[in-house]
Amino acid sequence: MGSLLAHSRIPPEEPGRTLLNTGVPQFDHVYMICENAVKVLDECKSKLDFALSSFIRGLGAEKYYEHNPDMREMIKMMLAVLAVECKGHFERIEMQYRQDSLFIEVNLNKLRRPARKMIRTYYAFARELNITPGRLSQLHSLDSLVERIQSFQAHIAEEADELNFNPRDKITSVRAAASNHRKILLLPQMLAAIQAGVNECEQSILDVCEMSKVVPESDKLVTRGVQGASEGLRQPHDVLQKFWPFSKNPDL
Repeated sequence: MGSLLAHSRIPPEEPGRTLLNTGVPQFDHVYMICENAVKVLDECKSKLDFALSSFIRGLGAEKYYEHNPDMREMIKMMLAVLAVECKGHFERIEMQYRQDSLFIEVNLNKLRRPARKMIRTYYAFARELNITPGRLSQLHSLDSLVERIQSFQAHIAEEADELNFNPRDKITSVRAAASNHRKILLLPQMLAAIQAGVNECEQSILDVCEMSKVVPESDKLVTRGVQGASEGLRQPHDVLQKFWPFSKNPDL
């Protein structure tokens, strides 16, 4: 057994790789290109998930988001926290909406520490939403890659024989091709899911920002800001506990 493994024709796997080597050079070349797509998608998803989780924690909304993962409600509550900071007078914190970057800009120096921490986590999340489409744009050839690997499984055994693979290597190569095939077929779905998630979050932020500029939403924010400030609310989670959910609070 040791001899068979020592003389394997299949290159050893590199640490951190998702797709496996088959030992068939023309196949492994394509798999290497697909591996880059896997890494891009995994990185985008991981960074978005981390930034979103940090924002939800900064807002103090973990339990609320768990039961109602509505981005519109999260943004409304963030605005409510800012309203409390300035007692409903947003000009005091120099708040501006920037549709191009999804930023809700404020003068951080005019916020208390908890609200400052919250808005910074939002900025980080907005940045990820802004840059993710550019990262994903490099995957424009993903469909053609999926099409290229469609025939690999049918020919892997034949290619292994032509390369004089021993029986163990042949089995390993066939299994690797099958595993890679399953993972690569999922890549277009992963890409579509990330794109849809980004688009949904962006639209939610833009919708809330537009609604908050006009009555009745603008009046609701001012009222919450005055009331929250009068009650001495300081921490974002205290604002959420008082006013959640923003959209259905019956007394405002």
